[in-house]
Amino acid sequence: DSMDIGFMQHDEVTAFLIGQLAGDSRAYSRERKTAFRGMVAEVFSPPRVTKRLSRYPNQHLVPGFALDLTCTDEDDGKPWDFDAREQRLKALQKARTEKPMCLIGSPVCTAWSSWQALNKNRAECDQGMLRREMTRAKVHMDFVTMLYNEQLASGRYFIHEHPAGA
Repeated sequence: DSMDIGFMQHDEVTAFLIGQLAGDSRAYSRERKTAFRGMVAEVFSPPRVTKRLSRYPNQHLVPGFALDLTCTDEDDGKPWDFDAREQRLKALQKARTEKPMCLIGSPVCTAWSSWQALNKNRAECDQGMLRREMTRAKVHMDFVTMLYNEQLASGRYFIHEHPAGA
């Protein structure tokens, strides 16, 4: 029961996800069949995998929500801004209600980027601004970690982009 994933060969996250679910082991075949009919969602990530899945529908994976500053909240028409506590709570409720099979998340790129690592040692760099950005990034990381823990506790999956690659 193989599926054609050639359209995703250049999308490492999607290929990894499908590879993990489509392994050769028979031990988890029932769980894989259930998971393959699951939703993939993205948080603090522009729609990449969900967009790809929308363009190439298949019977196993369906696109779910994508919550990012580049996406607008249907309720208020504003971008998803996880600096706002209300938006984090709303995203948490959405994840709890929709129960994505796999949740894909990303770090705050500005704070974790290699450019910031270079900037923090420059004398002319605003150290206060760097501290504020890092605090903001840690609030975000705590939030997505909470989402990931809920995924694990419910027997679902998550993928997180490593900050080193941001």
